[in-house]
Amino acid sequence: MSKENANKNYNRYGNRHNTDDGYNFRGRGLLHLTFRDNYHACTRYLHNQGWLSSDIDFEAQPQLVTDSGVYALLSAVYYWNDRKCYPNAKKHQEVLIFKGKHLYEIIDDEANGNIIITKENVNTTKSVLAISLTINGGTNGLSDRTKQHTRIKSQNIFKDFET
Repeated sequence: MSKENANKNYNRYGNRHNTDDGYNFRGRGLLHLTFRDNYHACTRYLHNQGWLSSDIDFEAQPQLVTDSGVYALLSAVYYWNDRKCYPNAKKHQEVLIFKGKHLYEIIDDEANGNIIITKENVNTTKSVLAISLTINGGTNGLSDRTKQHTRIKSQNIFKDFET
């Protein structure tokens, strides 16, 4: 997205008008953390949890959420927990199978049987569909999200996070 379009479309929710906040605080991280207020709240939450060093500030350096796999993951954990995403998912039958599971358990395709399903002409996994429905409330961007999930898994991007 161009800087001009991002500023036009995202100068709200804590982003200041007549600035580059729309562009600077565009969606980053695994769940696309967006808007200045959310970058600030994410930093505060992660500091309070003790998961982020006090010298790291995503509002001051938003690109860190993109540049580091750890920060991309932590921003997703913040968003999932802060927005209490699971209760929002109750209206989607595809999500109910994951009731009581944590985000890391949902995205684990191997544990979920690598089941491929088709939704709106997109072949995806149950886990990607469940998270998409939970976060977005629908399937917009599902094809790209599925491709990114496949890329992340095939390149072992999160191999350092294995338990």
